[in-house]
Amino acid sequence: MNFKRVKTIMAYFIMPLFFSLIGIGIVILLFSPFLKSAISIGNAVTGNVNTRSNKVYQLYDEELAIKTANTIEEMNLESIELSDISMPTNSTQYGKIYCDRVGFLAPLFFGDDSNILRLGVGQYIGSSMPGFGKPILLCGHNTSYCLPMQYMEVGDVLCISTNYGLFEYTINDLRVLNMSDPTAFNLNKNEEELILYTCYPFDLIGAKTDRLFIYAKKTNGPSVSY
Repeated sequence: MNFKRVKTIMAYFIMPLFFSLIGIGIVILLFSPFLKSAISIGNAVTGNVNTRSNKVYQLYDEELAIKTANTIEEMNLESIELSDISMPTNSTQYGKIYCDRVGFLAPLFFGDDSNILRLGVGQYIGSSMPGFGKPILLCGHNTSYCLPMQYMEVGDVLCISTNYGLFEYTINDLRVLNMSDPTAFNLNKNEEELILYTCYPFDLIGAKTDRLFIYAKKTNGPSVSY
């Protein structure tokens, strides 16, 4: 093969291929943030989330939850056995929380990292579960699922539906406190109290140091025997 023919092959085949590969690499580099965003949005819709090693699991079964709640009501059960409950692990949806009057409805997860809060309301894992007679600490973003919290009032009923029963909590107090206020909650109380909070105010864009705390006492639902 003479030198002139080699130059021709390089000019018409190898060099265009080389520059095409470089161009494709640049396009992928430039648009990778948009591709990641699109994938994240798709995962949020389907619930199939895997952000690095952080997976979200599904424990809550709405049909089972309705059946269990009906059974408890029909049999007038005041307590259920701990051995009959499948306890959630971190990043597991174990229920849903709602307040019909203000149109508040969100999946409820055990754990409260940023991945979870994109998908619903999260529970601080150092707090108790519904029915266990101790405080339950929940949080969510005020720009999405928790937006209706601004319309909640004393007397409204918050419901938590789980596979092992339906629990109702009546709001008795609302407070706006600094995010680091030590008086916001006490998780050592021997009383079942639902504490739900979100960033405040709702119409402020950017970093917020205040939180809207909603406190609700348990008014219906079984107790867990353990």
